Amino acid sequence: MLLPPRDGIVGGEIELPAVPAGMAIWFQPLIVADASRSQWSAANVYPNNVPPLERKPATLALTHKAGNATPLALDCATKFRVERAGAEQELFIDLDGQFREATQSVDNQGTATVRLEYLKVNVGVNVDGRSPPNPTPMQQAAQLVAQMTGDLRVDKQGSMVQNRLDMTKAPMASRQGLGRIGQQVQQSLDALAIPLLGSELKPGQTWTAQRMIPLDVGRPDAGVMDMKYTYLGVRVREARQEAVVSLDGVIRARDGVTQYIKGKTSGMAIVDVTTGLTIQALSNIEVDLDMTIEGQPARADGAMQIQLLRGLAAK
Repeated sequence: MLLPPRDGIVGGEIELPAVPAGMAIWFQPLIVADASRSQWSAANVYPNNVPPLERKPATLALTHKAGNATPLALDCATKFRVERAGAEQELFIDLDGQFREATQSVDNQGTATVRLEYLKVNVGVNVDGRSPPNPTPMQQAAQLVAQMTGDLRVDKQGSMVQNRLDMTKAPMASRQGLGRIGQQVQQSLDALAIPLLGSELKPGQTWTAQRMIPLDVGRPDAGVMDMKYTYLGVRVREARQEAVVSLDGVIRARDGVTQYIKGKTSGMAIVDVTTGLTIQALSNIEVDLDMTIEGQPARADGAMQIQLLRGLAAK
């Protein structure tokens, strides 16, 4: 089945046959320019290591349980180009870490109080292709992340309704860097939180939500991501049923904000059907925005990729 073109890319779907033991599927695209011109591309073996997706309904509902402790791995790679006063600078930040989500209680409305424990964080920084001569505040603070925690409240659909940092155990000198790390981590988790409707979904069914832009430039609260989620189907992997959900979004300035902000986001998420937990997610974000740096107007454009693994996949 040929899908409608999107951003200049044409895609399609095919049903693959069952593969007998010892056999493999190979494919060879044929590119047709017009009625008289065509060309075969090189043949390739299909990496048949992902279970097939079944397009059938599934009920996705999040189940909070007090006392649960879930390992979490997160990687955020951000690349930005900033133009200011006629000069241009490129900034690359890669933050990856290991965390644990501990559900402390669940209220009568199904909202969970969750303590996010920071176990280990690495921060890489590159400016114009070179490492800075001295560690940045984020890099210095990364050694002390175990002294910081996140206090979250997550509703029964999976959306964050409270997102706070607790740095009371950390030295005062480290709190600026820790705050930037915590903001990046917890806003990234919010961006990848899939709101589940708690009802049966049919393949192709969509729903919407708003998320904050998880970028540490300018005013992060000045823009929003208008997200659309599409349920694609289910598959069975390692005796566990998982649902596949695609993510698409438009980035814009929040209502009432005059700052120029524009962009888009896309990605994919895997949801454990039994628990409703998002066990794997990937999001690609592209954004252009106006900002102010040290009192001077600037224009920034860049991209960010967020990857999340939760539960057994994060170990």
